[in-house]
Amino acid sequence: SYSVAHPWIADDGHEMYFSSNMPGGLGGADIYYTQKVNGKWAAPKNLGEPLNTAGDEFYPYLLNDTALVFASNGHGGLGGLDNFVSKKSGSSFSH
Repeated sequence: SYSVAHPWIADDGHEMYFSSNMPGGLGGADIYYTQKVNGKWAAPKNLGEPLNTAGDEFYPYLLNDTALVFASNGHGGLGGLDNFVSKKSGSSFSH
């Protein structure tokens, strides 16, 4: 009943960011995060606002453990999917 796409997995294989339109999100497709604990992926967490919008967020990529690069059509921009960077602070992100 929903899609999961565009995974980015850390080099150590213990954290993953991905896009999904699963129920409970903020819009079309949101970006989620999960960690591998004892060999199993934990329940995914929606990264919430201000990163996710009522639009679609796709193609997450964590750069240098400090910034999440992603595409969105919900943050304004030039039209269609534009690229954005969200700074990581602890376990949350700003935009």
